[in-house]
Amino acid sequence: MAVYLRGMDAANAGRKLNLKPGTWRLLTAETGFELLPDDPSAPGARLRVEPRAIMVEPREAVVAVDGQPQREPFRVRPGQTLAVGSAVLILEADRPTEATAPPVAAPAPPPPAVAPPPPPRQPVARPVQLPPAEAAPIGIALPPPDPPKWRNLLRFGALLVVVVVAVAVWKAIPKQLSVEEHFSAEVRQRVQAATVWVKAEDAGAEGSGYVPRAGYVLTNAHVLNNGKDIKVVYNSGQSNAAKFSAKVLKVGQPGTPNDLALLKVDTGAIKPLPLCDLSTLTEGAETAAFGYPMGGEASLNQLGPSISIRGGKVTSKRTDNGRVGWVETDIVAEVGNSGGPVVTTKGEVVGLATMIVGPNLRMAWVASSDMIRAFAPEVAGK
Repeated sequence: MAVYLRGMDAANAGRKLNLKPGTWRLLTAETGFELLPDDPSAPGARLRVEPRAIMVEPREAVVAVDGQPQREPFRVRPGQTLAVGSAVLILEADRPTEATAPPVAAPAPPPPAVAPPPPPRQPVARPVQLPPAEAAPIGIALPPPDPPKWRNLLRFGALLVVVVVAVAVWKAIPKQLSVEEHFSAEVRQRVQAATVWVKAEDAGAEGSGYVPRAGYVLTNAHVLNNGKDIKVVYNSGQSNAAKFSAKVLKVGQPGTPNDLALLKVDTGAIKPLPLCDLSTLTEGAETAAFGYPMGGEASLNQLGPSISIRGGKVTSKRTDNGRVGWVETDIVAEVGNSGGPVVTTKGEVVGLATMIVGPNLRMAWVASSDMIRAFAPEVAGK
């Protein structure tokens, strides 16, 4: 009976070879195995084929059976796995049903006739034994167990501590407020009510002013521009805006700290603003200019321009004959702020926003309260 070898490795998978009795030389390569007639002087393992077994002579080849290395000649029985070099083979004693490779011609004569052997049993191929670590798992994989609840509680507690600390640190950091935010609502409302829009209609000039005393308005001389038809607008830009004609009482010298003008006009129930004692005013003191920058050009309706507040700090006090003439500030003023009051956080008048100087025309010089007292003592209380 013929003996069959079936390839088991990747290179010989599915390959079957019918060996007739005799001695064969087995050579292996990366592309498969090759059986040749025996040549005693040639290298390679020797296979002596018998009707139901194969005798293997390893010689110099690396040979193993069922994973056990062999150095001496041994017999391979049906169903055993034979490894010769890179070739992995399994012995079969029955004839395969599918087409097989043509038998290798054998030079030896056929064996003598013998009595037919009993019907062969169906061979059972033994799978190659894998290490336990590589064995495939059996059954359904279960999800990992839920982590202990105490771990979740610890994580939540740590997160809560981080949030509480972050909030505490944020609250402890001092907030940077703008100069305007340092003025209370009461001071804002009081100064806004006393700040007016001044228009010299016959001279085509306009600016700001404020009420220093009942029945009077103080502004800059250059705001009037030598005009005589002067109008004072209260609550400009609001629904209760009101306009009154004013009489010019005094006019100073434009372009100097005496750039002042005093008007006589009905001020109603507006509360006047007090003057600041400049001897108590220090460099760095916070101030704000109230007025109508850009005047009527900034108006969005027929009610006139709305009042604005520009914050800044005192940068210098410039004296003239023992009296403060200019108070220098870093207030960002515009045309139209002229004549408006510059006040402290208490609502006391430091002076009138008069000149815009500097290379960027953004530093406001203020005609001081000392100059106002000297120019119009009737409104200064002295």
